Amino acid sequence: MRTFMSSALAVALLLLATASAWSAEPTREQLQAAAKKAGSVNGLCPVTRTLVVPGAGTATYKGERIGFARKEAVAAFQADPTRYMDRLRLNPPKYWYATKTPPVVTMRAAKKTCGSSNGRCPVMGKTVIVKGTSSTYRGQKVQFCCPPCKAKFDKNPDKYLRIMRADPLAYAYDRPGPTNAEMRVARTTQRTANGKCPVMGRLVVAKGRSVTYQGQKIGFCCPPCLAKFNKDPEKFMRRMRAEPAAYGYTPPKR
Repeated sequence: MRTFMSSALAVALLLLATASAWSAEPTREQLQAAAKKAGSVNGLCPVTRTLVVPGAGTATYKGERIGFARKEAVAAFQADPTRYMDRLRLNPPKYWYATKTPPVVTMRAAKKTCGSSNGRCPVMGKTVIVKGTSSTYRGQKVQFCCPPCKAKFDKNPDKYLRIMRADPLAYAYDRPGPTNAEMRVARTTQRTANGKCPVMGRLVVAKGRSVTYQGQKIGFCCPPCLAKFNKDPEKFMRRMRAEPAAYGYTPPKR
């Protein structure tokens, strides 16, 4: 517990120290130059949101070399890589993030066109563009980029579902759960900011199973989920912020 608290404090101090490092956004040229010098796929550090610095350290994530502004930022990234990768994926131009992964907007468009639960093939990693090449597994339509990928999935579907569940934004993947109408009713009935539990993915249905976090009432499906949320609220809030529609979540107005 002491180790966890020490790490959390170190990250908090790191973010506080660098919050005002830039009075203005770095220019396109500055980002490009920083990425080139550091030999990374990004020019802006996903932890501190300042220019990456050569020698500050890098981390390899799924074959991509991520650059950072400080050595402490590398440790923060390694402790929760999905959190910071989501920042890069959601706004590539801001971070000068050059990746072979299809952009989130492209994957979401492909998913909408195909009517599937994913926008990127979990086998080959390409954008799903081939209609008629899909499998329905556990009530979800999973789309692929080609017939051979469908065949591989059908032989071991749980293997590829685990890949998407572990990093849903990388595949524009919707976790299975209640419908939009059901989440809307649950949210209205319980007067919460969300209709689906961010822990288990079930409907928010029980009164008294909620917590106020940063001014919002967050609902859950059971007491164990509430307890898990209280141990690391930001972990579960990130899920809802990344895919608000999937959780029937209404972000606070700014």
